[in-house]
Amino acid sequence: MNHSLIRGSERLYGFVLHFYPASFRREFGPEMAYVFTASLQDACLEQGRRGFTRLWARTIADATKSLVIQHIEDRKERYMKTNSKNGILQNSIVRVALATALLMLLPLAASLLLEDFNWGVFDFVFTAGLLFVAGLSFDLLARRSGSMVYRAAFAVAIGTAAFLFFSNLAVGVIGSDDEPANVMYLGVIAIAVIGAVAVRFRPGGMAWAMFVAAAAQASTIVIALVFGLHTYPESSVLEIFAVNGFFMTGWIVAGLLFRWAADSEYKLGTKAVG
Repeated sequence: MNHSLIRGSERLYGFVLHFYPASFRREFGPEMAYVFTASLQDACLEQGRRGFTRLWARTIADATKSLVIQHIEDRKERYMKTNSKNGILQNSIVRVALATALLMLLPLAASLLLEDFNWGVFDFVFTAGLLFVAGLSFDLLARRSGSMVYRAAFAVAIGTAAFLFFSNLAVGVIGSDDEPANVMYLGVIAIAVIGAVAVRFRPGGMAWAMFVAAAAQASTIVIALVFGLHTYPESSVLEIFAVNGFFMTGWIVAGLLFRWAADSEYKLGTKAVG
């Protein structure tokens, strides 16, 4: 049998394989090409041109049926994945939207009942937006881990950041809400967020991000005392230590929980390897 005919058949079969779905081709393409070449050589060796013709006839029939089946299966798989992801996202959005609406009833009630609580439309919209983003982040990112400890840690971290932000926005941690020094507390939140993104929300890295945020929170006490911010009527030394100590505790608890989650993952991995 002419070797050029065999090589041409191999190239032609390789061309046919390109019509299969990419995922199927990556997984089975090399094996299918190998089996075809081996079968072709055996058929040609045993039956010559007749074996060559019969093998190609059988290959064309099998490939036609297989191509249709594999493309149908590929579409089904993609459809199921897309619907699953969309369903999770839609359910998360609905849950978080409802929770945000319920939480926003608190500042709404305060604005109606308290004369000193003077939030405008922008304050409500901005706060609702941040609550929604924070809640959706927790709902989606916490799904990455089946660990309840990781989810608890994430909840504490989100809660600490949200409470620090809203306390700062509503009344101000130091002095009043329009005190420029309160901007440094936004820096604390930014450090926690940037750290979380940098470590890709992995529990071990998240622990360090939370501890760094706690250190940043502690540094605000030093800054406040050095620059005499404790002389403000609304911010005594005791109040500065108490308020910042509260938020430091939140960051530290979150960090310890993340470390616990990281240790648990490590132990599970060690057991699996062992």
